[in-house]
Amino acid sequence: MSAIATNPYRKLSRENEPRTNGNVGWPVEASEPAAVWTPAVDIYETVSEIVVRAELPGVTKESLQVQVENNLLTVTGSRNSENNEARAVLRLERPWGNFSRRFTLPGNIDQGKIRSEFNQGILRVFLPKREEAKPRQIEVTIS
Repeated sequence: MSAIATNPYRKLSRENEPRTNGNVGWPVEASEPAAVWTPAVDIYETVSEIVVRAELPGVTKESLQVQVENNLLTVTGSRNSENNEARAVLRLERPWGNFSRRFTLPGNIDQGKIRSEFNQGILRVFLPKREEAKPRQIEVTIS
């Protein structure tokens, strides 16, 4: 009778993981492709404006750029790796590097009044609607 031994630590051993990250003894998971970072964005509308809210943890204000040109909102920036040479990386699930998100603006936005704020890793871009695009209450008189 032969028994097949399984290794519960297979993911941590080098025998089944041919790629390494350059540090001695620890593999990089070969089955998972390198991730590309695309920050999560929520867009919502109020009576007076459209708000774009982006989650940008680890991004500094200095590395962030918000631009509006030709009815296109572009948010670009970068997040640096926290890796350093003194430690071995066991697993990377939080991608880093440059990112860019682009959004086509509707025609009812007053581009001269767009403003943004960046606080605790959250970017909010406020896109106010032009006055003629806002709903108005019209009083109807019956004679």
